Order: sequence, then C-alpha cells, then structure tokens
Amino acid sequence: MPSLQPLPLGVSDWAQIRKDQLFLVDKTKALNDLVSCLTKIFISRPHGMGKTLMLSMLADLFAHGDRNFEGMAIYGHWRERRTYPVIWLPFSQLQGDDASTFEASFKGLITKAYCAAGFPLVLEFAQEPSTFDRFLNKVKRISREHVLVFLIDNWDSALLEHLDQPEAFNVIKQVLTKVYRWLRGIANARFIMVTGSMPFNSLETWAGYDISDLSHDTLCGVDSLLDITSTELEQDYAPYLSAAAQHLHLSTTELREQLQDYYGGYCFDTEARGRLYCPLALNQFLVPLVTAGSPAVPEFN
Repeated sequence: MPSLQPLPLGVSDWAQIRKDQLFLVDKTKALNDLVSCLTKIFISRPHGMGKTLMLSMLADLFAHGDRNFEGMAIYGHWRERRTYPVIWLPFSQLQGDDASTFEASFKGLITKAYCAAGFPLVLEFAQEPSTFDRFLNKVKRISREHVLVFLIDNWDSALLEHLDQPEAFNVIKQVLTKVYRWLRGIANARFIMVTGSMPFNSLETWAGYDISDLSHDTLCGVDSLLDITSTELEQDYAPYLSAAAQHLHLSTTELREQLQDYYGGYCFDTEARGRLYCPLALNQFLVPLVTAGSPAVPEFN
C-alpha cells in the first residue's frame, strides 16, 4: 500500500500546509476568477468547509504573488502584476461582552493587522486617548495612500458566542456595524472578502453595503473553491479511500456510499445540483490511516 500524506486536520494556514507537506485538494485554479470578477465578496459556510484556508491562500497570493504555490494549478497563472498590503482580521480572536471591552479588543486586532502589513503608525493611533470611531477614522487615512486587501474571517464569531446573552449580543452587533461602516468608507480597496457561518445580512450590519453574497451562487467558481465534490473525493482522495476500504473490509463503492450517507449531505447552490462533503469531516474520518507508527481503522461518526 502506498504511503499516504499526513492530513491537515485542524490546519488552515497555507504556509504550514506547504511546510509540512500535508495533503490538499488543489482548488487554486478558481482563485483567479474569484478576484477578477468581483472586488467585495461574502461567503457563508459551516465550520470546517475551508473558508480560513482559502483566505490564507489569498493573503499569500496578494502579498507575495504565486511564488509559494509551485506545483499548484495557479502557479504561473496568477493575474495580478503587483503585490498589496493585506489586512488579515480573524474575528474569532475578538473578546468582550460590553462596548468598551469589545471595542478595545477590536482596536488591538486592527492594530496588529496593520502593523503586520507594514503600517506601524497605527500603533501610535491605538495609544492615543480617543474614541473607537476616531481611531477608525485615523486608520482610514492609510488607505488614501495605499491600495489594501482586507480579509475578514469568521465575521460572526462574537455574535455566535453570545446568542444566549441578548444584551451583549446587541452591543457586539452595534460595534460590528461601526466597523463595517468604516470598511465601506475605504473606497480604493483592491479586494475585500468576508466569511462566516451566518448570512451577513441577517442582522442588517451590512445594510446598504455593495458586497456580493456568493454563498449560494456558482458565480466566479465559488463552488470550486470550498467543500469537496464527489469527483474530488473519488480522484484526489483515491489512495485514502483504497486504504480505508481495505481496513473496513468494504469495496470502494460501498465505502463511498457510506461516506455520502455520513458526510456528503451539504448543498449550497440554489438549484440543488449536487451533494458536497465537509473537508474537516472527511479528514477526521481518514486520519487514523496516517497515524504515526500504528495506522488504525477509520470509524464512521
């Protein structure tokens, strides 16, 4: 039986996946179309569907070009002719259930992102005694001189953590509205992408904002960027399926049927054309096969 690559279980950082040579279905070909046809995009998916990894890839491409994608479909075909400072904002790091604490957490997150992108001046803005709104306005000045890329991951993380706390939920919602209003005012951003689990318009925080929701649309190849299709399962995961079938004493056909029953129930296009698999669920099922020292039998769960 051929050796199997380690699986990226819980790893969503593109640099780490390349460094550790982890298994990955190559979906990079569609990234060009994604960034070429629209500049402001929202995509909603459940946990484990590959949103953070997609943003991590885009961050690397915009910041460095395709130099770190050798061997991938997009290598040599990335259409951007320049690089951009990338403002990476993982909202899952936000903390606080009152306005002052949550705004302070937001200020820290934005400051860290701008400093990492090469703008240490924001650190001075953060240290000045001023309101959160004034801080955002000062940060906005940077975009007047620089074309930036904004990548927001898990936009609704703080809201989901406070679903059973109406008062804190409403406070967080108000602060988020301020941030999106600020983002809307950055007119010359090269690209903005927001991801999360909840529809962005469910709370009207994006009211009036010209952002395209591609969560249930096949426009720009979004269906090729996230999730695992049946074809990808059969082709890219073939060595893993063969090993799993052998361990479970099943034919590959029987194995695929059970995988579809357990993990293939997702559908996001409005025409309901096909069923998709959750990458995290598939990798969790298959990871016993690549356990160092003692491969184990996968278990349906």
